[in-house]
Amino acid sequence: MIITTTFTVNEKNTRTTAQGKKVASTKLYPLDIYAGGIFLPDFVNFGDTVTVSGQIKAQEYNGKPQYNFSFPTIDKLQVFGDKQATQAPESNPFGETTDMGDDVDLPF
Repeated sequence: MIITTTFTVNEKNTRTTAQGKKVASTKLYPLDIYAGGIFLPDFVNFGDTVTVSGQIKAQEYNGKPQYNFSFPTIDKLQVFGDKQATQAPESNPFGETTDMGDDVDLPF
């Protein structure tokens, strides 16, 4: 069975190994379990949203099942339009005002 989930990479759900690799874990809905073993590629940074697809393998660890992804596929989602929406509108480079005045000022 292939499981697909999407989550945002942050300090809470990601740890760094001794070799400098980032390993993430996430909660799987509606299964209500956590799955780990998501080795993130170098192009994924904190704050990025990723989609992870793969099989889940269960292992016993101290008498409890531990769930890990087995060779998952990781895709970084591209978010368009966020930077433009937060920027202030540019001023008019010609110095004109946006106030058009009344219609009585028109010559026709």
